[in-house]
Amino acid sequence: MTGNGNEPLYTISIAAKLIRIEKPDEPLHPQTLRMYERLGLVTPQRVGKNRLYSDHDVQRVRQIQALTDLGVNLAGVEIILGLKERLDGLEAERDYLIGRLRQYE
Repeated sequence: MTGNGNEPLYTISIAAKLIRIEKPDEPLHPQTLRMYERLGLVTPQRVGKNRLYSDHDVQRVRQIQALTDLGVNLAGVEIILGLKERLDGLEAERDYLIGRLRQYE
């Protein structure tokens, strides 16, 4: 993965194939990615009418699939992923504050 993983790299068909690699017996249809986008679970960048998925987007879809495999419905997935994002943000803030504190020690 290059950069921060947010660079748009893959068309919808390539993203679906990348996600399918982990579960070859459970094909992922591009329409599923469109549904996830409509629900706000993933937000690929747009270039004209084309959706371009980043490595981060692909990883997020894998997280969605893992949660749904556990029986979590899409509303629950949305809540869980939102909480995970908040936790990640708080951890980053904590790390920043620890770094600042160490500067003063």
